[in-house]
Amino acid sequence: MAILLIVITAIGAALGARFKVFALAPATLFVITAMIATGLANGYDVQFTLFRILGCCAALQIGYFTVCLVRARVPARTTVHYRRPDWNTDPILKTSPPSNKNRLHDW
Repeated sequence: MAILLIVITAIGAALGARFKVFALAPATLFVITAMIATGLANGYDVQFTLFRILGCCAALQIGYFTVCLVRARVPARTTVHYRRPDWNTDPILKTSPPSNKNRLHDW
């Protein structure tokens, strides 16, 4: 059962890294049907099957929301910042600096 919960949590993390929250509902329905099918095939009690359903659905959502929280806290590293040359140190560019009509700032 512990290995199953770890695998389901990893699947939830993979879903959280790739898809939006709308992918969580079909994944939850798939987990529920898979747990019902394995419960019927192995002859488990109804209580144990419900326990597995609740545990796996919770693990799926925990993995999903953990990755979503991590992605929200860690900034994306895809932003490229443009840096204009320093007009005072370059002798060629010192003659006439461009106008700031488009309101770009040196960050």
